[in-house]
Amino acid sequence: MEPNDVKQRLQEAVAWHNQGQLYKAESIYLSVLSADQNNFYALRFLGCLYRSLGRYEEGKLLLEKATLLKPFDKDALFNLANIYACCRQHEDAVSVFGRCLHADSMFAEAWSGLGWSLLEIGKVEDSRSALDRALILNPGLAIAWLNLANTQRRQNKMEQAISSYQKAIELKPDFAEAYLNLGCILKEE
Repeated sequence: MEPNDVKQRLQEAVAWHNQGQLYKAESIYLSVLSADQNNFYALRFLGCLYRSLGRYEEGKLLLEKATLLKPFDKDALFNLANIYACCRQHEDAVSVFGRCLHADSMFAEAWSGLGWSLLEIGKVEDSRSALDRALILNPGLAIAWLNLANTQRRQNKMEQAISSYQKAIELKPDFAEAYLNLGCILKEE
């Protein structure tokens, strides 16, 4: 495949990907990788696609390879860290979120993900610090409010947790996880 053909095929795949036509996008990413197994963008995009499909092991392999090719690509690192977190490999997630933040210290979503993984490994104060940083950078980030509420709940700061769950819902009215957690904490109270 010629470089211009590769670029055009990747643009086509990304368009399908963005339209939710994941299997069409997958087919094109795979064809690019069959021509060039080290195509960073095909590795990264297909890894992200597999993450969205819950095919974490396949996505992890692709994103690990992509991050070897471009060790400071924040998007590849962010998606790899999220796959680790989804696989409950939070120590690995913390490490990769750290690499991601080394590449871009202003990446609010990465701070939020770091906070979640730190909470999952029992580092509650570090979690709180990471989430505070995420919300300073982007106060409209609903997932950071959810993660902060979960951290506050772990700290037995129930009123603050309720307020943070409510803020997450205010920002994202269809946020099922925030409603569920808010309902649980209200029932406990």
